[in-house]
Amino acid sequence: MTEPEETGPVTREYKPGPVRGCGLTIGMLIVWGLGAYVIELVYISIHGFSSILTIDMAAASFLWAFIVAVSFWAIAGETEYVKQVGLNIQAWFSAHWLIGAVTGGAGVFVALGVIELAGNVSISTRDLYVAGAQELGPVTWNTAIAVFILYAGEEEIILRGLVYPLLKRSMGIVIALIFSSLIFTGFHILNNGFSAIPFFGIFLAGAFMALMRELTGNLWLAWGAHCGWNFTLISLGLPVSGYLVHIEPVDWHFRAAGPQWVTGGGFGPEGGLSGVVATLLLCIVTGYLVVLKNKREKSSAESETPSESKYLTKIP
Repeated sequence: MTEPEETGPVTREYKPGPVRGCGLTIGMLIVWGLGAYVIELVYISIHGFSSILTIDMAAASFLWAFIVAVSFWAIAGETEYVKQVGLNIQAWFSAHWLIGAVTGGAGVFVALGVIELAGNVSISTRDLYVAGAQELGPVTWNTAIAVFILYAGEEEIILRGLVYPLLKRSMGIVIALIFSSLIFTGFHILNNGFSAIPFFGIFLAGAFMALMRELTGNLWLAWGAHCGWNFTLISLGLPVSGYLVHIEPVDWHFRAAGPQWVTGGGFGPEGGLSGVVATLLLCIVTGYLVVLKNKREKSSAESETPSESKYLTKIP
């Protein structure tokens, strides 16, 4: 008989049990949340509330999230900690980010289409104002771009770079998707205008971005989509999660009129039926692509598995 081939050392993936996985998730969220709160408190005490839209504060928050996520995977024994977060740099990473940004922006226009059907979307040259939204700014376009890229990255690193993969390893994809989306929704509970409809809109947005992480195995697509959605809203003069950002200079902006349960009112489209329809559509399309990907990988694995007969030796 032939000797079996040596396969080399086996790399073990860190897989905590459900109880330990939940405990670690809560613990890491507390660690990150306390640090983020301290950073925000320091900046607000020095510069006032408008300081949350400064590049230095956004960069500090982003860096803290990155340190927390990378440190966790390093302590867990993973050798490629940056890859575990989903920020591995390869030739296509920028393309993934841009595709995600375009997808997120397209989702906003789907929401505006729903608003147009139920109400009216128009272009206004009057002063930017939306009742019920908390106003921030003014900021320049360059600052707004940098800040929204960094804040979107911060949330994605924590939610889809740490929480989602950790829960997935301990309880599976479905539970991880649901729990990480609920946590993402919880981040917005204190925002102006939060209610039942925004709950579903934000939950579906979280599920969509978790599916994007699942689709590519990295964070770039989800990060781009998160930023693309948020920045498209504020660049059109619409609220994002209860905040209305004044970007200067600007001569016009969009105005969404109609029932608040459709437009989202001061919370923005993601707080109305328009946002729910848009994010649900994104979830369906991305979920379908994930299913196709899994089927393709399963089929490929089965075709590459050698038959047992190859290892049977004939007895003379």
